Amino acid sequence: MITQQELSKYEQDRAVAKDTAAVVDLKKAELMGRIDKGERVQKGPLNALIEESHSRNFSAKALTFLLGAEQTAALKAQLPETTSRSLKVVLEARW
Repeated sequence: MITQQELSKYEQDRAVAKDTAAVVDLKKAELMGRIDKGERVQKGPLNALIEESHSRNFSAKALTFLLGAEQTAALKAQLPETTSRSLKVVLEARW
């Protein structure tokens, strides 16, 4: 049986991870900005560099712009359905 304690701990850990991710994202943006401005990294075992990749993403919006709504809908209808799953912990009104 999944215990209330397990769910509570999961929710706490999830909140901490979300906060940590936000802090890390801000620091990452700051460091990338400094590198973009030419700032050097102190000599030592660690270095930092920015890697860029480019791709052409197929989105419904982009395809609709290029092909029109009717052709986009026809193409989408031919694609297999995908399933996504997520865990949601909800507070029950009564238990």
